[in-house]
Amino acid sequence: MLGALDDQPCAGHALTEKQREAIGWDMLHKPTELTVLEMAKKKPLPFPPEPAAWLGVKMMTSAMARADRREGKRGLFLRTMDAIKMGFDS
Repeated sequence: MLGALDDQPCAGHALTEKQREAIGWDMLHKPTELTVLEMAKKKPLPFPPEPAAWLGVKMMTSAMARADRREGKRGLFLRTMDAIKMGFDS
């Protein structure tokens, strides 16, 4: 399994040496400084399917363009995204 991660990562994604090390130690169930981090322990929020993702991106970009036209004054959508830590300035 780890041999596959050396030169040709799966699905064309590049992994850093630290990521490969963390994956290896995680597979062996041995804690390291990377595998004990909270972000390594919990799963990320699932990304929505394509039509919903497209809609979210369109809403975000139009809200940011509106904020730019209003000299940085953020609307309700951007403030909500910031509050739930999903905005670009979060």
